[in-house]
Amino acid sequence: MELLAHIAPLDEAVKKFGARSIVASKARTAEWEKVALDLRDRAFFSARVDRARFLRTAQEKLKDAISQRREQVAHGEAIVDRSSFIGDLRKLALREGLSDGTGGLTDVASRTRLGLIYDMQLRMAQGYAQRKMDLDPDVLDAFPAQELVREEERNVPRDWEARWTARGGELIAGRMVALKTDPIWTKISRFGTPWPPFDFGSGMGLNDVSRDEAEQLGLISPGAPVAAEDEYFNKELAASAENVDVDFLKASFGDQVRIKDGKAEWVGNLIGDLFDQVAPIWESGGKFDTKEFRGRAVDFGRATPTAVEKTSGMADLAGARMQLRPDNIFHMLKSHGAEKNKAQMSLTKDDVELLPFVWRDPDAVEAGDKPRSLVFKKTIGGTTYLVAWDEMHNRTYQANSMWVKK
Repeated sequence: MELLAHIAPLDEAVKKFGARSIVASKARTAEWEKVALDLRDRAFFSARVDRARFLRTAQEKLKDAISQRREQVAHGEAIVDRSSFIGDLRKLALREGLSDGTGGLTDVASRTRLGLIYDMQLRMAQGYAQRKMDLDPDVLDAFPAQELVREEERNVPRDWEARWTARGGELIAGRMVALKTDPIWTKISRFGTPWPPFDFGSGMGLNDVSRDEAEQLGLISPGAPVAAEDEYFNKELAASAENVDVDFLKASFGDQVRIKDGKAEWVGNLIGDLFDQVAPIWESGGKFDTKEFRGRAVDFGRATPTAVEKTSGMADLAGARMQLRPDNIFHMLKSHGAEKNKAQMSLTKDDVELLPFVWRDPDAVEAGDKPRSLVFKKTIGGTTYLVAWDEMHNRTYQANSMWVKK
């Protein structure tokens, strides 16, 4: 069953999904639920999966599925669908040794787990896109409310009426119905978002309620406007960003998260934001002004035991740190942003966001063509990345160049 075929304006959903930073961690579902909503909403992850290669492939396949993009298959082209996603990710998980594929929901190589990942991610994208449409002022004026209804039967259905009332919702004529901007939609969600799915495998969905019916149910006064914004959700999102458990985040995600002045951010998001500011300068042929970006370097943390071992005999990386500066990104784009080498691909924002994974877990390392230079190589999601690191000062390395092999 394709979940998004009838949803047309998916551009925002695709953009939001693609902007999520890959976070590889052994954290379980219960531990991820402790992560601040603002931080969790900007991460692409799967519980207990700490392999960037697997997550990158899953994210790319899902992005193609959401946007209804076609892929090459044995006899031509086909839209990326559920069976394609499960087949490709199962092969990768088995090859990577993530599991043997014989388990259930906790086995990332099992068809059950992969099917859940596909279904949940697409339903979330569908729900987000629908929410954006529902909050259009004209749509909201005509259909200001919605009703929580069962769309799919379950052998042991959850008691949604009990959850509804326990979270502050009111049953009206026995129905779970409220204005679309009512806080109840965020409160009933396991994920803290006011769009479905509201829980894993819930089988629940939403039906629009017209203005006439909403007025009859007493949800809104005749002719009264409805503010087209998620005021409660936005407040919850902002509040979550200010109340982070620093020790828990560092223990669970290490150098993948940066905490400054009490605010937590994924390093991948920081890189993406920096790329978005530097790329227009390169695209316009402008001159890079170092002063404009002073103090904007992103720290990837200290060298991992893997990196130290792979560079043995070439350099002593024990205790060394890696940074990415704005001028590094500009230099990368000048060299490989519009790639002329037919054996390589043009560098993109998604590629640059993977720099920390190349630093932490290289497949191979070789000496660079300059003194105190190292080239790390790593294949992620079927694509091979090479990064040249130059040692600068105080045992700090910088990413001087990055290129992508076809």
